[in-house]
Amino acid sequence: MTYEQLTDPFFFVVAKERAKAEKAAKFAAKQAKKSTPSAAAAAPSKKKEKKEEETLPKYVEDTPRGEKKSMDTNDQGHNIGADET
Repeated sequence: MTYEQLTDPFFFVVAKERAKAEKAAKFAAKQAKKSTPSAAAAAPSKKKEKKEEETLPKYVEDTPRGEKKSMDTNDQGHNIGADET
């Protein structure tokens, strides 16, 4: 930038308005592209098949009082992380 541009009080106002106009033009082009039907949008969409979640048995605390808990994950076939939520 030159010294004249930096000292001109309207230089930055004009630059800001130019940026707003460019942004508005870009938005209008995007909306026009979005509103026109395309071949991809006309094709029937494929629905994703949901996988059925495997239900896990409820965790039952069977450790006697005062004893350490078993850390074996295969002990009862449950997900310890799911029980802590």
